[in-house]
Amino acid sequence: MVPTNHTGFLSLKAWAITLVALGVLWRTVRYLGRFPIWGDEAFVCLNLLDRGYRELIQPLRFDQIAPLLFLWGEATIYRLLGSTELALRLLPFLAGLGSLALFWRLAWLSLTSRAALFATGIMAVAYYPVRHSCEAKPYAFDLLMALILLVPAVSFLREPKRLRWLVILTLLVPAALGLSYPAVLIAAAVSVVLVPAVWRQPGYPVKLTFLTYNILIGVSFLAFYWFAGLGQDASMDKDYWETSFPPAPPFTFLTWLCQVHTGNMFAYPVGGHHGGSTLTFVLCLVGLWQQSRNRRWELLALATVPFFLTMLAAAVHRYPYGGSARVAQHLAPAICMLAGAGLAALIERIPSFRSQRRCSFAACCCLALLGAGGIVRDLQEPYKTEDDRMVRQIVADLLRGSSAEDQVVVMDPIARLAPTFEWYLRQGGEHLSWNGRIDWQRLSPRGGQLWCVYFDRRHAASDVLLTPDEAELPLILADRKERELHLGKPVYCAVHHWVCENDVP
Repeated sequence: MVPTNHTGFLSLKAWAITLVALGVLWRTVRYLGRFPIWGDEAFVCLNLLDRGYRELIQPLRFDQIAPLLFLWGEATIYRLLGSTELALRLLPFLAGLGSLALFWRLAWLSLTSRAALFATGIMAVAYYPVRHSCEAKPYAFDLLMALILLVPAVSFLREPKRLRWLVILTLLVPAALGLSYPAVLIAAAVSVVLVPAVWRQPGYPVKLTFLTYNILIGVSFLAFYWFAGLGQDASMDKDYWETSFPPAPPFTFLTWLCQVHTGNMFAYPVGGHHGGSTLTFVLCLVGLWQQSRNRRWELLALATVPFFLTMLAAAVHRYPYGGSARVAQHLAPAICMLAGAGLAALIERIPSFRSQRRCSFAACCCLALLGAGGIVRDLQEPYKTEDDRMVRQIVADLLRGSSAEDQVVVMDPIARLAPTFEWYLRQGGEHLSWNGRIDWQRLSPRGGQLWCVYFDRRHAASDVLLTPDEAELPLILADRKERELHLGKPVYCAVHHWVCENDVP
């Protein structure tokens, strides 16, 4: 007997709830796993140590690009909760959970039940949304702000007589643009798509609200760009994103289009460079075809216009396109929805209802296995790389092994330090000093020990520690440890442990 639509709908909803719960669990496990701060996070976090809110408006260290409201939010959390990994990642984690909730709303508003199930499942267990919800970077807010704009836009398209959705959209757009740079691309896409629906509504309230929305887009973008974005953009190394800008020669451009749309940008739920996301891209094409057959023109426009606007920004070298999933999180909702719609369309072409259910069950099981595998992997290896873990371990052992009477001295200029080493060392407190400055008067009366940290191999090999005569503190080298790490580039670290000759048995 064929189940009723009501029973089938509940079954699909139950699967969707299961996959979303798995996505929440994965995000929570990764967040509570306290992965070591890695290079990209340290680039941002180090700016929080020496700057107040006003100074964060200025160009950032390490040529970082980060929205002003995100920086102010992170600075507030740092001042209130401290510098732990859990504190610094709290806002992105909450953004990641909020994105799941909003995407659920968006998918089930816009798609058929089976397509909404697959789209929600893909978003829940896709690696990049999980990863960026547990990093002290603004990418989780790119996804959240895109959804914050898309959900009321879709709600208005479904109920154009309800002005409240347009009012909500208008009220949200300034904060969205302050928390995410690519949110302006979503806001502009929404404006383009809503024009026909707004024009069809009688009276002036809808049109005036829509006009206010567009004015706020322009004013908010210009304000945030003027205060913070202009200086950050001037310091950005655009050569780093050269492959993410469309080339001019026609044949090269077509090759580039193929590479970026089958590469890392479409890695949902999994994928990679060099054609690793071809399957997802094909599913998106099928989803586009299915929505066009159903004449879902407004949904198609909301899904595709952001891509065109992002590519246009890349063409004038203002924003990268296709180089990485992390800078394309604002496009993730469209990719997941189209892929989910495409997968559902393929399954629904199977003539047998029983076979459709089996294929849906198999697809859901595959998504669940991906999520479960991600959780297991993060429990076994709670770090991005082994070398990131070693940086935290080296500094933790150093600070734990030295007492309050000891001195820990970084012997080389701070510019020689890898950002992750600088971040963890700067949590060391008062008994850590920099640039080779040893306080002999402070060290001698207390009888403390001396720990010298080197990041220059030649300096570590040739340096002979000589105490001033007045210190009367003959020191001998008790221990010496060296490590070779790779943190984006080779990094050398050595720790020399000096003790007073009289203390040696």
